[in-house]
Amino acid sequence: MNELKIFSALGAVIFVLLLGAMWRGLFGQEDPQAMMAEQIAPVSASVADLDGRLATAQAQFDEQLATLQGVMDSKLADLQESMDGKLAGVQAALDTLSAQAAEGLAEDDLAALRTRLEELAMQSGELSAMVAALGSAPAETPPADPEPEVSQAAAPAPEPAADEGEPGLMPGQTALFDEGSVRVFISRLDPGSESLRASINGERKTLRAGIGRTVAAANGHCRITLDGVSGNGALVSALCGDDLPAAEGISAGETAMLNEGSLRVFASRVTEDAARLSANGTDLVLDAGDRATVMVGEESCRLTLAQVDRGHAQVGADCTDAVWQSDELVAGEAAILGDGAARVFVSFVQPDGAARIAVNGLALSTARGGETREMADNCDLTVADVSRSAARFNFACYN
Repeated sequence: MNELKIFSALGAVIFVLLLGAMWRGLFGQEDPQAMMAEQIAPVSASVADLDGRLATAQAQFDEQLATLQGVMDSKLADLQESMDGKLAGVQAALDTLSAQAAEGLAEDDLAALRTRLEELAMQSGELSAMVAALGSAPAETPPADPEPEVSQAAAPAPEPAADEGEPGLMPGQTALFDEGSVRVFISRLDPGSESLRASINGERKTLRAGIGRTVAAANGHCRITLDGVSGNGALVSALCGDDLPAAEGISAGETAMLNEGSLRVFASRVTEDAARLSANGTDLVLDAGDRATVMVGEESCRLTLAQVDRGHAQVGADCTDAVWQSDELVAGEAAILGDGAARVFVSFVQPDGAARIAVNGLALSTARGGETREMADNCDLTVADVSRSAARFNFACYN
């Protein structure tokens, strides 16, 4: 029995020795923790090296950022200084312009200012002192009421002035109509074109002889008409309230048939002083008193916007078959039209659809397609078309 115990113990010792031998053969070392530590050691060293590199890169980045910030601060300071200098120069220029504007107001601005002063003077009765303070009072002492009040016209249709020497309104004077609710301040006269510049209730307008302007008034509306203008002044009249006849013409959306129906004029918009029209498909925008030339077959028609009154456009047309048409003219060519009545020379055709022309030897001027020029003997010269390289012209005379 003792022998069996001895052999059993000896077998156990041999088994342990064999197991240790096998462990050393498989893993090459006796302790697995030591093996893991040996394998982790290189990774830890790499991580430590990476941390060092990151710290170095962070330090370099912080240094470069600080340098860049300093450069940007310097540049911004220089830019701010430059902008301050330029702004100071602009402000100085604006101050100079303001001073110049204060010394010499534009004519229309001065007219508006005088109108405002007159309105104030109506309440205070001190117009003379106020105008004198501006340095624009006349040399002679003005009367107590400097505004020449013009009475409202009572006749249904005011007659133009027959005596050209009759005194009228001069620049700086005001006409009152409809119990003073309509004020017409004259700022400039142009006898050559029979027109004047005026401020009507504060709005700048151009009045042309025989062409009325309708404005709102206390008793409805007033039609202001320039009856005549000369070196002695302007004759201005008005029809107001019940004396003003009903508006005539076509309103927006309506069509007028002219020249026995061959000319159709459609009004798409009518404003206070102008109208947008379509004449046989040709779009036109005309002010009151303006005219345009429209070809209707072999005829030339002179379309006129005679009057604009309370949303109505009064249109008319004169047509003639006495028409001369030129060929296409390029730069350097000329055409003689109307049996010699008009000689047109083309100097240059611009790419934007305009042409530089001379008519009857006069100075060069710019003309565009559709433009009409008045000639002698009730004739018109019309720029029929301007292409990129040539221009065509029509010449028509009306009875």
